[in-house]
Amino acid sequence: MGIKKVISIGLVMMGMAGCNSEVIPIESSNSEDSYEVLLVKKTQRVVRYDCDEKLISDRVETVKSPQKFMRISPRTYSGIFGSQFKNLTTGDTGMSYNYDSFYINTSPTWLDIHVIEGKNELRYEFTFCSDIKEDSEQNQFCAGEKSYEVGTRYIDVKYEEQHIEEVKVVKPIEGSCSSSTLE
Repeated sequence: MGIKKVISIGLVMMGMAGCNSEVIPIESSNSEDSYEVLLVKKTQRVVRYDCDEKLISDRVETVKSPQKFMRISPRTYSGIFGSQFKNLTTGDTGMSYNYDSFYINTSPTWLDIHVIEGKNELRYEFTFCSDIKEDSEQNQFCAGEKSYEVGTRYIDVKYEEQHIEEVKVVKPIEGSCSSSTLE
């Protein structure tokens, strides 16, 4: 199995972890009918200790990123060969999962599409192929005619922060602290 295939399978599995994607409806194709999305960042006081039970840190940390799994469905899935998503408002792109899904986040990240509070214009492009084949390493390629579906959807991002009152205490896992000496 080729390295591209292994990486692709891993990324698909990551996408499947968030199978409950929120669908951006076709009605949100114009700015006036933007689809409202709520992104919530959760913070909590986290107290961390080392193996000697000495305090390492005591501070408020982000415990849940303001991220959401979204989906834009093509008109058909027959012959789908690729997809791209771009936030024209921020200029950011991200990784797509299963051709139609992606993560959005108010924090800039490597795999998520960065969004800002308020209206965001998302451009999508689906690539279709009339004849998809595999090479000897099981990498897919298009041996036929390509066609495209290109469009825009608008989302209206609402952002809020929530603080969890309970203090989280983090200590090393039992048995993970071993004293080693070099002789």
